[in-house]
Amino acid sequence: MSRGRLDGHELRSPPNRHTARAEATPPKLTLAKSSITKSGPLAVLALGGNQGDPEVWFERAICSFTRHLTGVEVAPLYRSEPMSEISQGLFLNTVLLGTTVLLAEDLLAIAKRLEYAAGRRSGPRLGPRPLDIDLLLYGDTRSQNAELRLPHPRLTQRRFVLQPLVDLRPNLLLPHTGRTAAEALAELPPTPRVWRY
Repeated sequence: MSRGRLDGHELRSPPNRHTARAEATPPKLTLAKSSITKSGPLAVLALGGNQGDPEVWFERAICSFTRHLTGVEVAPLYRSEPMSEISQGLFLNTVLLGTTVLLAEDLLAIAKRLEYAAGRRSGPRLGPRPLDIDLLLYGDTRSQNAELRLPHPRLTQRRFVLQPLVDLRPNLLLPHTGRTAAEALAELPPTPRVWRY
């Protein structure tokens, strides 16, 4: 697939079901009864990965989330240096956003199922992984739940998240800081480096 087609939504087919099959049964996805509402907030999700072919799993994740989000926008792809001393390859990153009728917990459940299908299992924090999906923002919701912290607690510390977000919504107000995405990005140091793919 040529570069730039991912953010244009010209997505190729998901990986073959036999090669993508997980080693064990993934967590069951059960949507909350109160998920369906007349309108919903803006959900912002970050995708990252540095094992196998993350671009393939990004495409599969975007296809999945497009069924649950309205007005989906996908940022360009970026490469980024790991934020860890663990020896590993460069990451591929992007951000997608859209309004949704699902609860934040439902989006998180979808994200976890996609990560599992990509082969992600328990490992060292900030270690290599084929797919990592973080729910960054869910409208103005603030949550300190152990399973779901909103806004994402490290959102303003990560250039690899803020840079693609700024490409989509530079003036998006980050509810926990009072700053826009562009203002938060401007305050970050230049390293770890992030550049267009």
